Amino acid sequence: MIKLTRPPKPHEITPEEEQRLTEEYKQEGKSVWREDYIVDALLAMSNKKCVYCERQIAKGSPTLHIDHFHPKSLYPSEVVVWENLLPACSDCNTHKGKHDTKAAPILNPTRDIPKQFLRMKHYRIVGIDESGIGTCTKDVLGLNNTNLS
Repeated sequence: MIKLTRPPKPHEITPEEEQRLTEEYKQEGKSVWREDYIVDALLAMSNKKCVYCERQIAKGSPTLHIDHFHPKSLYPSEVVVWENLLPACSDCNTHKGKHDTKAAPILNPTRDIPKQFLRMKHYRIVGIDESGIGTCTKDVLGLNNTNLS
C-alpha cells in the first residue's frame, strides 16, 4: 500500500447531483457510484491499481470494486461523497465488507502514510504502529492472503 493523492472531485459531482444520487441509492439500492466519471477519476488516482494491495484492476473488469471507505450499509448518506470512494480489488473489498472504519479505523491511503503503519517482515505484512491501525488494516483487508497477486 502506498500513499495516494486524491484528485479534486469530478466537476459532475455537484451538491445537487450528490444529493440526487444519494436519494436514488437510498430509495432504489442502485449502484450510483459506478458512473464513468467517478470510476475513471478513481482509477487515474490509483494508476489502475487497488488502493490496498496494489493489484492491477481495469475498468469493466469483475475484479474492480468501488470501495466505500465508510461502508454504505452503515453510512448511506456517504454513498457518493468523493472522499469516501476508493478503487479496490474484489478480494480486498470483500474482506473489508461492512467493517466500520469509524468505530475501528483502518488505513485510508489518500489520507494516511501507509509506511508509518505497515512494513514487510519475512515476506509478510505486519503492523508497526502503537495505535494498532496497521495490524487492524492488515487483518481486515486480508493483506497476507495468498490469493493476492
